[in-house]
Amino acid sequence: MIDTKIGTVLLDGRDAIAPSLTLDAFLSSALGRGAQSCGVAVDWPWFSIGQHKVFGDACTITLSFHKQALTTVSLFVLGLDDGAGGDYDVDATIALNARFEAWLAAKLGPPPHTYPWGNVAAVYDPRSVSTAVFVAYSKRT
Repeated sequence: MIDTKIGTVLLDGRDAIAPSLTLDAFLSSALGRGAQSCGVAVDWPWFSIGQHKVFGDACTITLSFHKQALTTVSLFVLGLDDGAGGDYDVDATIALNARFEAWLAAKLGPPPHTYPWGNVAAVYDPRSVSTAVFVAYSKRT
């Protein structure tokens, strides 16, 4: 679940990822201890935490930080990819992004999904020919 009032992402109905999660708190948590580091930029670490259910659907999840602040939770919803196209297939990835947008609309209602804490959107990245659902948190002081 994505709590649109406060921006918390609930994994498997039990593990809450709140916008206030710090890098240190994440690394000392059970999720953090099992995470795989994916980035090398010191100030911009990101981690894969594997497969979890969000809204009851299986997703692979990554968390991105800027220094100590959580900036993004990304969800790749499994089961929406029809397997067509393969790597770097622009048309297949754009079609998958449309399915992610439909999934998001079914869960949160029609876009835009903009809230005081940040936003949620299915995003297609033409540079990497990839797509995911991003829960992005506004800069906090």
